[in-house]
Amino acid sequence: MAIISDFQDEEAPRRRQQPLVPAADGDEEALASVLERKGGAIPFLHAAIEVVRRRSDLFRDPSAVSRVTAMASAARAQVEAEERMARETKRKAEEADRKAAEEERKAKAPAEDKPESSVVTEELDSSAGKNNMEVEKEEGNVRKPNAGNGLDLENYSWTQQLPEVNVTVPVPQGTKSRFVICDIKKDHLKVGLKGQPPIIDGELYKPVKVDDCFWSIGICYKLFDLCQLIA
Repeated sequence: MAIISDFQDEEAPRRRQQPLVPAADGDEEALASVLERKGGAIPFLHAAIEVVRRRSDLFRDPSAVSRVTAMASAARAQVEAEERMARETKRKAEEADRKAAEEERKAKAPAEDKPESSVVTEELDSSAGKNNMEVEKEEGNVRKPNAGNGLDLENYSWTQQLPEVNVTVPVPQGTKSRFVICDIKKDHLKVGLKGQPPIIDGELYKPVKVDDCFWSIGICYKLFDLCQLIA
């Protein structure tokens, strides 16, 4: 008896792993007839479950409910996949019809409209060129931002991102940190070297979180001051 039990236990997972297969044509016709006679899917399923309960030992298995639920979930997933495919097919067909209609409209456009369109385009291009020249003249004295969305000034440069600003101040080679003056306050920044006029000494555009600010001297002997803006 122990050998039979072990064999049955090994075979049970294999049965559960078998994929669902469609009903044969004859079975499907018979089931469809019962479905119609029962007047709907739910009454049909209820009757089928009652037959299985009375004529088999399926529901004596604790995993029976999960197995039936898995089959229902697989059927639902297949329906959703078919609906998605139908929507995608419809979308592609509508897109193809739209492109075909657009091409047909362009082909039927009067040939005499093309020169007029060309003249209008030339006028617009000429006007745009004049406007660009005027803008360039007006912005001739405006500084262009650097690669870090900041500015390169005479004595220092700065870059910025959404949450922070990075200020770079060149200092003489060999400068030690003890010679540096870096005073960061909530709304004021002062940077320089001891015994010399400050390189930066002014109010900040927006307040910063002082505890999140720091400075250091890099290997290129540049003073880095990082200030995080308050959101």
